[in-house]
Amino acid sequence: MSDPLSAEPGPMDWKEHLRRHGYRVTPQRIAILEAIETQDHPTAETVLVEVSRQFPSLNRTTVARTLATLGEQGLIEHTHFGGDATVYHLASTRPHLHVICVECGKQQSYEGPALGSLGAEIERSVDFHVDWSHTAMYGTCAECRAAAQAEGTSEEAD
Repeated sequence: MSDPLSAEPGPMDWKEHLRRHGYRVTPQRIAILEAIETQDHPTAETVLVEVSRQFPSLNRTTVARTLATLGEQGLIEHTHFGGDATVYHLASTRPHLHVICVECGKQQSYEGPALGSLGAEIERSVDFHVDWSHTAMYGTCAECRAAAQAEGTSEEAD
């Protein structure tokens, strides 16, 4: 894998990064990066559907190869959420983890200063470096907790 990017990448940085590492900058590669940037943890299939609106001849194999190349170049990262499909997001230079609701499946990224200190503590305590891009925590989102509480209240009234 390439060296991590020094700052959060944008379209011009993507182009520069690809050129600097000997890759052609194609409209399809940029469209795939833009699809990942604008969608919340898309799967390869979701990326294909989005990008094929602009490039109808694009196929699954091309998307899969491009995702692999962009991952090898450090421009995107992937995460596996349990039995679900692999999802993608732009690479981040900041520690972050994914929080996933066990009720509705809603996925969000969390970035916070506590992750840096937690990572440092884990490394100090057990000599283990955390790969935050593959880290997920499961729980219940606010909407599902509110719905469960409302349901419990209505059952008590019966």
